[in-house]
Amino acid sequence: MGRMIAAPKTIFKNTYKLEPGTYAVLKDNDLQIHTYWDIAKAKESAYQHMITDFTTAKRELNDILTDAVMKRMVADVPVGTFLSSGIDSSQLPTMLVSKLAADNVTVALSGDGGKSIADVTLSGYGIIYFCNDH
Repeated sequence: MGRMIAAPKTIFKNTYKLEPGTYAVLKDNDLQIHTYWDIAKAKESAYQHMITDFTTAKRELNDILTDAVMKRMVADVPVGTFLSSGIDSSQLPTMLVSKLAADNVTVALSGDGGKSIADVTLSGYGIIYFCNDH
């Protein structure tokens, strides 16, 4: 059980699989195999760009989150987010409203349906304070 035939071999004679990270182009009866990704090179690159200090890691994480949030802010309707009072659900609306100066953010509480506004933790109160629609 769990056996497989590793690329490039197959169970068929004169038939081969493409290796991971490659693609094939057949043009004028000429087959060319191209590599678009190599795990060894990716691993080497990751080690060369490894972040080893906390300050840089914080800045990189903030930049990545800000970029991701900005990409999702491109909308012709108000942007909404759910608030469960966890760290992640508190961070994103805060970033939307305070850092990115978004004025069209709607928050909604999520949970068992029986929670009231009084059941939201302190971080949740901060989000609701910042947002203009809840």
